[in-house]
Amino acid sequence: MREWLVKKRKEKNMSQQDLADSVGVSQQLIGFIEQNKRRPSVDTAQAIADVLDCDWRLFFPKQTNNPDTA
Repeated sequence: MREWLVKKRKEKNMSQQDLADSVGVSQQLIGFIEQNKRRPSVDTAQAIADVLDCDWRLFFPKQTNNPDTA
């Protein structure tokens, strides 16, 4: 669950449908993104971030592929 995303949306007093309408995507996609079942495209992440006043890079946490850290 992307709790930070749900919190930001609720701070703006927006429903999933409100956010979806503002961004131009489906409510179902917003739900999947919030549940961490889908990763948004960069364009969608940027659009959501613009509406919610947050950093779009939060959708793409850094992951290391360095075998030395495994």
